[in-house]
Amino acid sequence: MPAPAIPRPRAAVILCSALLLSGTAGSADDQRATGKLVNEIIELRSQVDELDSRLQQMKDEHKNRMSSLSREEGQLESDKERQQMRLKKIQRQVEQEREKLAEAGVGNEALKPVIADGIANLRDYVRTALPFKRSERLNALDEMDSQLKGGALPPPRVANRLWSFVADEMRLAEETGLYRQSITIDGGDKLVDVARLGMMHLYFRTDDGRAGYAVKEEDSWQYRYAEGGDQDRIKELLSSLRKQVRTGYFELPNPVRPMELN
Repeated sequence: MPAPAIPRPRAAVILCSALLLSGTAGSADDQRATGKLVNEIIELRSQVDELDSRLQQMKDEHKNRMSSLSREEGQLESDKERQQMRLKKIQRQVEQEREKLAEAGVGNEALKPVIADGIANLRDYVRTALPFKRSERLNALDEMDSQLKGGALPPPRVANRLWSFVADEMRLAEETGLYRQSITIDGGDKLVDVARLGMMHLYFRTDDGRAGYAVKEEDSWQYRYAEGGDQDRIKELLSSLRKQVRTGYFELPNPVRPMELN
């Protein structure tokens, strides 16, 4: 009759016993070598467990980061759309008024209040939008207003200039570029390099190598220096734009708070 099969748990016990007996029969050097090997295996197993735990932690952090970036992207896209809608609204108003006046054959004097309203609306927009070359843009509107009120240009000519201004503002909302402009920081004005990302973000670098960004606080924009690694990230962006590299992945601070737009 064949011998009965040994249950699996019991076989394991017998195998362990055999190993122990083998170890007992061996030399002291063999026992030390075996003990060292066991300790190394235990240490390696501990390292594997630690690496596995770190890997899982990194996966979780990556997942959370991607979720955060997705939310920020959605917010930026929404803000961009609101900016564009505001400009398009002004653009439509100007165009509608031009068409109405053209159809009615209205004279130059009747054009003046319509153009003045358009200038006022654009002036409000420039004052609250991203502070990119704000003084130059406001000066252009002030010049149009002066020409309209003083009669230096006939109202239709001023209307054409106003229409071109709106078109320029629309392009600013779509384009990214590197420029030089003056900013107010540390209690004074500084001429700095600025990177404008549409009309959503403005990053800067001073001539002494400090980097920062524009941030909207309540009803006004302020300039703040970046901290830690954000300094290097902003500098990398400006360096890439200087080399005409306008595509790629850039990790940047997102200082812009949602804007209240009409």
